[in-house]
Amino acid sequence: MSNNTPLLHIADLVVAYGHIQALHGVTLHVHPGEAVAILGANGAGKSTIVRAVVGWIAPRSGRITYAGEDITHLPSWERTARGMAVIPEGGRVFREMTVEDNLRLGAYLESDPRRVTERMELVYSLFPVLKERRRQIAHTLSGGEQQMLAIGRAVMRTPQLLVVDEVSMGLAPVLVDTVFEALKQLKEEGVSMLIVEQNAHETLNVVDRGYVLENGRIVLEGAADELRRDPRVQAAYLGG
Repeated sequence: MSNNTPLLHIADLVVAYGHIQALHGVTLHVHPGEAVAILGANGAGKSTIVRAVVGWIAPRSGRITYAGEDITHLPSWERTARGMAVIPEGGRVFREMTVEDNLRLGAYLESDPRRVTERMELVYSLFPVLKERRRQIAHTLSGGEQQMLAIGRAVMRTPQLLVVDEVSMGLAPVLVDTVFEALKQLKEEGVSMLIVEQNAHETLNVVDRGYVLENGRIVLEGAADELRRDPRVQAAYLGG
């Protein structure tokens, strides 16, 4: 696939919960190797975009294309098989399993044990604390460690596209820094990312471009530096 062809393309996406319309004709794209942010306040519709992209909710209308294929109505497991991985809001680890077993589950589609070991080492290099706790049951980890484990499990899939939903929510500032540094390293590895976040400051340090979502509509888009300098973004999201 050419770098001029988007890896992910969302066109005129409309999503509703019953009679309440959450997204009003959203259009956006992510190119191969690119990290793209969707910024917005709580309730703007950011997580609805995630649910539609990964197949957890069916859009009322619009189209989602991935690697040149229309996936609008594909089930989520088929999207995973095509190289899409999601880090859901709140992490959602397998609480009664060890850290290592959680990670191995992330690589269930990988048949080469050597590749599994390589991915495990990558995860442990991103989050050394997980290596220290690899035999520990997941529910005994701190909230921040569970979020790291959720990221690590997604990384184990060798994703072509990583969809990240509110990864910083509820984390202490020092852990937020650790998590975003890991995302930056993954971007440098060539992983394409769609990052849905309220923390605009950290996110704009990672991504190439971004979109600002308000009330289910894209109201602003541009390169990360442009958004960082935009007075509207500064006033609403950067404390300017």
